[in-house]
Amino acid sequence: MSTVSLVPRGRNFVRGVIAHTMASANPESYAANRWGHSHAQTIAKAAVPAISAEAGGTPEAREFFGMAIEQSLLGRVPNLRRIGFNIPNLRQTTGARGYWVSEARPIPLSTAAMDRFTLLPLTVASIIVATKEAVMSMGEVQEAALQRDLLNAIAGAVDIAFIDPDNAGTPDQAPASITNGAFQFASSGNIRQDIRNLFDQYQGSMLTACIVMHPRVAVRIGVAASQLGDTKLTVRGGVLMGVPVVCSESVPFDSNGGTITIFDAAAVAYAARDFDLSMSEEATLQMSDSPTFGSGDFVSLFQTNSIAWRGTASANWEVNGAGNVVTMTGVSYGLDEVAYG
Repeated sequence: MSTVSLVPRGRNFVRGVIAHTMASANPESYAANRWGHSHAQTIAKAAVPAISAEAGGTPEAREFFGMAIEQSLLGRVPNLRRIGFNIPNLRQTTGARGYWVSEARPIPLSTAAMDRFTLLPLTVASIIVATKEAVMSMGEVQEAALQRDLLNAIAGAVDIAFIDPDNAGTPDQAPASITNGAFQFASSGNIRQDIRNLFDQYQGSMLTACIVMHPRVAVRIGVAASQLGDTKLTVRGGVLMGVPVVCSESVPFDSNGGTITIFDAAAVAYAARDFDLSMSEEATLQMSDSPTFGSGDFVSLFQTNSIAWRGTASANWEVNGAGNVVTMTGVSYGLDEVAYG
């Protein structure tokens, strides 16, 4: 007879983070007093200094990292090809083809050109801050909020790096986005013309294509859904002309509009592993999403009785082949003024 746990998925890891934060010397005793003896040992072992998504990490840590990847574009885009780090892989640069031949005639050779590539582990990081009072008083609602913040911090950092056209990457530090350097064109303001242009410029396979956009753009296109064939879009995604759409708030969107990217998911290889979470009560943080050395507003965690968690993960990706990624910029259709053309 199997035991069914009523603890939400990923929660034991979050509780382990809280226990190690509040009582690093004896997290199991803290967990027993707070959540009961039956879960204390599991909680205490859930969050350890080195958290890995691969063999060697705790089941709770691997589960939590898996949830973060599932929530990110890497986990939600269908047909992406997951590979390992530091392993030579083959990619096809020109395709093979078949031939019609007469009976007893020789069959022409069909040769696909290949080359090798290797993905190196690069680090994506994020920091979240909470007061010690908030951590000490956490109930079910607050624990769920902390879990959501930790997941969003990891998934959001990965998504921005993956899809933002302005992310040119840094050699040996951060991967460039799949859209950086890819073909771009500006929106005409006419939805039907824009969608035609998007598909016309795209050279990848239609069968493994995926479209990524901001939820607000999806809502605005959804208003014109009846004019766009097999299309059904909500803030959670859907389909556009039969192509699956994935929405992410990490896709650039401002007063100038957003972007829509279509890409061949099967042409994108990625690797992800080794999630590490560390805690500090004594660091001084620059409270900015674009920190600089030597200047800015700094806050002492000790002085403000706060705690910071820094999450890092190893990830990398590469697009194989030209024409497999196309981005339309300046998408700013008004909700009440959609041009159908």
